Amino acid sequence: MGAVPIRPSRRSGADCPAEYPGGAAAREHLRAVLPGGLAPSLCVIDELPVKTSGKVDRNALPWPLPGADADAESTLPTELRWLAEQWARQLGPLPLEPGSNFFDLGGSSVAVAKLAVDLRTEYPATDIGALYDHPTLESMSTYLVTLDQKSGQRPAPAPIPRWSGIVQFLVVCAIYVVNAARYVLGSLLVVWALGFFFNAGWVPGLPLAPLAVGWLLLFSTPGRVLQGVVAARLLTAGVRPGAYPRGGWTHLRIWAAERFITYLKFEPLLGTPMTATLYRLFGCRVGRHVDLHTLPPVTGLAVIGRGTAVENEVDINGHWIDGDTLHVGSIIIGEDVRIGMRTFVSPGARVNDGAEILPGSCVSAEVTGGLLLGGTPLSERGTAGLSWPEVTPHDAVADGAVSAVAPAPRRLLYAAGIAWASVLPVIALLPGLFLILPGVVERQMYEEVFPVLAAWALWLTHVLLQKTLTSTYFMYAGWLTPAFMRLLGARVGDDTEISTVETIPHLTSIGSRCFLADHSLCTLPRHRAGWVHVGTTVLGDGSFVGNSAIVGPDNDLPEQSLVAVLSSTPHHPGRGSSWLGRNAREIPRVHLDADTSRTFTPSPTLKSARALVEAGRFIPPVIAAYIDLFIVWAGTLIYMDAGTGWDGIRAVVIWSFPIVLAAGTVASFVPVVAKWMLVGRFRVGQHTLFSTFVWRGELADNFAELLAVPSLIRVSLGSPLYNWWARLMGTCIGRNVWCETWWLPEFDLITLGDGATVNRGTVLQTHLFHDRVMSLEPVTLRSGATLGPNSFMLPGSTLGERTTVRPGSLVLRQDDVPPDSVWEGNPVVHVTDENHTAEPAELEQTR
Repeated sequence: MGAVPIRPSRRSGADCPAEYPGGAAAREHLRAVLPGGLAPSLCVIDELPVKTSGKVDRNALPWPLPGADADAESTLPTELRWLAEQWARQLGPLPLEPGSNFFDLGGSSVAVAKLAVDLRTEYPATDIGALYDHPTLESMSTYLVTLDQKSGQRPAPAPIPRWSGIVQFLVVCAIYVVNAARYVLGSLLVVWALGFFFNAGWVPGLPLAPLAVGWLLLFSTPGRVLQGVVAARLLTAGVRPGAYPRGGWTHLRIWAAERFITYLKFEPLLGTPMTATLYRLFGCRVGRHVDLHTLPPVTGLAVIGRGTAVENEVDINGHWIDGDTLHVGSIIIGEDVRIGMRTFVSPGARVNDGAEILPGSCVSAEVTGGLLLGGTPLSERGTAGLSWPEVTPHDAVADGAVSAVAPAPRRLLYAAGIAWASVLPVIALLPGLFLILPGVVERQMYEEVFPVLAAWALWLTHVLLQKTLTSTYFMYAGWLTPAFMRLLGARVGDDTEISTVETIPHLTSIGSRCFLADHSLCTLPRHRAGWVHVGTTVLGDGSFVGNSAIVGPDNDLPEQSLVAVLSSTPHHPGRGSSWLGRNAREIPRVHLDADTSRTFTPSPTLKSARALVEAGRFIPPVIAAYIDLFIVWAGTLIYMDAGTGWDGIRAVVIWSFPIVLAAGTVASFVPVVAKWMLVGRFRVGQHTLFSTFVWRGELADNFAELLAVPSLIRVSLGSPLYNWWARLMGTCIGRNVWCETWWLPEFDLITLGDGATVNRGTVLQTHLFHDRVMSLEPVTLRSGATLGPNSFMLPGSTLGERTTVRPGSLVLRQDDVPPDSVWEGNPVVHVTDENHTAEPAELEQTR
């Protein structure tokens, strides 16, 4: 109901309206003051129908609205009537005309996803992003006419060979043999230290020389690099670009090499001067003065030119699985190229000299040199290098404009940092916080883009924060996280929720009532041609940064703004705006109506209750410590039972593998018990942030992340071992499924059909947390479907039978992607079924 001002009539003196607002003007005003999608439809009637009781008779109100009946629909052109019927299913029976705008009439992101599903019954290639770009009835109809309606059935993936599971189990056992040797050697080193430093009479005397050799091989950085290089070169010998069967011998060799490299944890080396040497040892061809922050491909099928920068979490592994086929290709990156963080580079891709790829992109073909490109799929953004100094760092140092550290001292700094990072697990809480970070911050003296010691300081800060994600994971995504970030130097407002954010803390300012979701990224630096750009990030009050969203350096997010899942912040977003995709487009946002006392303004009692539940997060680290003590205790019993001296040590070595494997199995099954005790079965529904359901779910996740993932799960991804564990957690997994991710937030809401493939780095997101309300919906991959690397599926989404979603893509909420089709992009769009793999000759020509 509405009201207008009245005034006496000049003629009769009776009250009458002062003005008569038109329906269009009134609706335009409501759209301006109400959140997107909430502006109501308007209808003017002479008087309200009333019952005999005097109350308004709602059943007698006109519906459908006048003008929305069949006669009104018949006034539309014939080619628009079918589409108008589909609109009516989502918006209701509203009066429509060719210029009607779907979103102005109340369409939301969920409504447009449902509309796309309906349209695909006639137009299978319909993509949601295009519906945003064609919002009117007429323009949307014109877009649909351009689509190809043909869709032939694709072949079903061939089964994974049964023997491959046996091979994968043996690979996991081999990794555990190395792990057992580390446990034995670590225990012997403790025994030696007790005898040498404390003269403990109850321990046997051990010679130092063999222990030192063992430490160099199993624990030291050079020793671990040697292990990884030997294993990778032997396992991937003879692998060339091409297509190979999923689960076949070549695939398993690459998989085994990657699992072993994952176990060895080379991440602290990345971004150091030693990284280029690591690449060369793996067989890659790397030029001078490169700046590499990501792991090399185990196949060695990469060529990286002089002066190129490859930032954090870039995937240049050079392979991915589509259906029953593993595509392996070379990756060729020219000179002075920048590959932005979290970019996926497809096998067979070539990035020519001087190109700059923005963060979060997907490179799937040849990229023209000298251009600035970004997004999925790539789109041109301008000329590369315009936001960087024109001179080289060498010339800038020679002119005295900036300072630099000599190569030898610089290597010593990195070596010292690696040594510190290696001993951090010994420090119980907040590793390195009071010992290193304050000193790092004080030594940074910023001059233009390139600061003195900046590269080293940034690297060490990143390594330390990554350590906290494992050693102190229990502090993230809880009430303690804002306080922890303040201790690290960030400015954080009141009532802000922070999950596993990655940032440079003292350069980040987060307002009040903000929400930063898992794996969100703020402020991390840019690298190019020897320069490093460091900037600040300010998040305004009430802003929301979604899962894996990126807010780059010198980018600010205004109040009440939203950056969606797997999206990037545009330049100068408006206050209260919402953005989707790496090629950011503004979208309407519907605010959820929830009790603010359980979302933004909880009572002290609720806060205390949450803290009490989250105190249980200390239990998994304690259990992990007791499991380690059990291994030592069991080894001690075996040593004493077999007799002292070398006989006892020999017995411990023999029994160490089954003991450590049993301990890892127990560590993996404890989270299964915890999940069913704390949560039970996850079901579709909504829960406010301050509810025990959310707290219990986070507690169960802590058990999995701190116990199962570091033990068996991380090294068994893609194997039947992992599938069995995921089934125990509640996931419905069919036969011949290849699943290479553990990011299955609510296991019971996920279904993987027979023959489905889930590539590495993917997230099957079964919940969203908009307006601090957790909305749970299922995610389904039907038989033979493939989700490419670094892709997301949002709640309620489904991939049809034999459908492929290519790398770096985003499947939107409640999107039902049709069967026998290929999709790509952020958000996904329909593409032709073509493969991009490199020919062997192409790589040979570059060597």
